[in-house]
Amino acid sequence: MSGLIEVARREFATRLRSKGFWIGLLASCFAIVSLVVVPTFFDDETAFTVALAGPASEPLREPLVAVGRGTGLDLHVQRVDASGVEAKVRAGTYDVAVVDGRVLLTHGSVDRTLLSAVQAAHQEVSLRTQLAAEGLTPEQVDAALSVEPLTVEVRGGQRDADRTSQGVAIAMMLSLLLLLMTSAVGVAIGVVEEKGSRIVEILLSVLRPGQLLGGKLLAYGVLGLVQLMAFAASGLIAAHAVGLTDDLPQGSATIALAAGVGYLLGFLFFASLAAALASMVSRQEEVNSALAPMTALMMGTYLGAFLAMQEPESTLARTLSILPPFSSMVMPVRASTEQVPRWELTLAVALMLVVVALIVWLASRVYERSVLRMGARVRLAEVLRTT
Repeated sequence: MSGLIEVARREFATRLRSKGFWIGLLASCFAIVSLVVVPTFFDDETAFTVALAGPASEPLREPLVAVGRGTGLDLHVQRVDASGVEAKVRAGTYDVAVVDGRVLLTHGSVDRTLLSAVQAAHQEVSLRTQLAAEGLTPEQVDAALSVEPLTVEVRGGQRDADRTSQGVAIAMMLSLLLLLMTSAVGVAIGVVEEKGSRIVEILLSVLRPGQLLGGKLLAYGVLGLVQLMAFAASGLIAAHAVGLTDDLPQGSATIALAAGVGYLLGFLFFASLAAALASMVSRQEEVNSALAPMTALMMGTYLGAFLAMQEPESTLARTLSILPPFSSMVMPVRASTEQVPRWELTLAVALMLVVVALIVWLASRVYERSVLRMGARVRLAEVLRTT
């Protein structure tokens, strides 16, 4: 156990001293912050100034604020004098102005949602006035106007995730793909470097193969987890800065936990597979071809996650979110777009743990039998036949 920790410590320190690691981390955090912040500059305008001119327009104030809140508009309602209000509307001081409770002044093209909000407030005030004129008490008027909204139920078809949920899903997909790919390739390159320089022969004279491989997996796994936390922190800070934290999906803590567990299990699977495949070659030029099966499987996992973001309720998305190794990326993305039953989460983790245990055991056997064999590329069938 001490040998494994020592290997992990050495690998961890080596990576932290690498300028490439820090450049990649900062660039990734910057990309995530940009993904959160940049779209806010292109959002449709939701803040408007409404002028109420004349005493007859004053009753519109509270209904306007209520309707604006219900439609997502930030309405700044101001009471002004009727004189000169038209000029101020033309100058852009006010987006719209209601004059004497009868005329709605605008200039040029005006947001349709804003116009609908003002008209809805006017209709409410007019209806209240008419009901009061018929002898209804204020309480009866309130009861008459208190209408229970329709309950929205989706029956089949594609469910449109809101923009924030989709943003979280996209950031999660890219982060997991980046971390899994870079970590697995890093492990593979380290294995080939040690094998090509024959340093592995010296290391294995004092360490067991399992300790050497386990130390690498531990170091790169922890580094990846630290990077994932840095990505999440960058995204949350950026979201807070632009006022998007209130729009985060429900159960954000569960989503974060699913991402962390998905990364750790996915890393153990793909990194172990990468180490095993890399141990069968002796030159850096052969790494890409050796890792082709792992790369194809990882890209399939990414495509599954993309499908889960688009159609989280589809049978294929639900199946992939449970089936290893796709579940390592698909389940966290699906959890960010809809409420996933707890039994599905438990089953996905349990199956992934079984598969990870199997692949780690198999990878350690392949690594042990291949890492000291120099020269031509070792065939997997040949390694598995070795006793």
